[in-house]
Amino acid sequence: MARRTAVGLLLVLGMILATTGPVNAVSDFDADDVEGPLDLRWVGASLTQDGEFRVTISFYDGFRVSALPKVRHGLLHGRGHVFVDLTEFISGTYVRRHGKIVFLYGDFGSSCGADFPRSCLRARVRRSSDNVLNVRDAVFCDGADLSYEARARTELKREDRTLKDWTSTLDLGVPPEC
Repeated sequence: MARRTAVGLLLVLGMILATTGPVNAVSDFDADDVEGPLDLRWVGASLTQDGEFRVTISFYDGFRVSALPKVRHGLLHGRGHVFVDLTEFISGTYVRRHGKIVFLYGDFGSSCGADFPRSCLRARVRRSSDNVLNVRDAVFCDGADLSYEARARTELKREDRTLKDWTSTLDLGVPPEC
């Protein structure tokens, strides 16, 4: 009886894990090649069976939240920017808003860009450590391009130049719900 119960519990647990895990998950390491607080170390992205995208970005030591821009009167104010391109048309940026980090995303060539930030989608950002940003939200299905190809990029403006860093493009494919 106990063995049958244990087998039943393992079967149920396996089904739960199978339905909540990622449909596709990819990642990329980036060299320690840019000075400053926005030097990308690693990016991981996944699409889940429950209709979410997840993006995790890790920076080398020295990352500071203060390097992220603030949104004031519909404009980004700050010397640093962290962007994630989710598809050919959908991009997002990490910003400081009301004491929190928020990921604003959408079609910057259309509604999100024309009425920034009001027309952008928002996702809460969690920090699993001092130099790691985690975001997850519902998949956004854009009729023009349904394939998710995540890529992280940063810019930090200095007096004499702009420091840029980026990861390779991570092909996640088309989300099941699109």
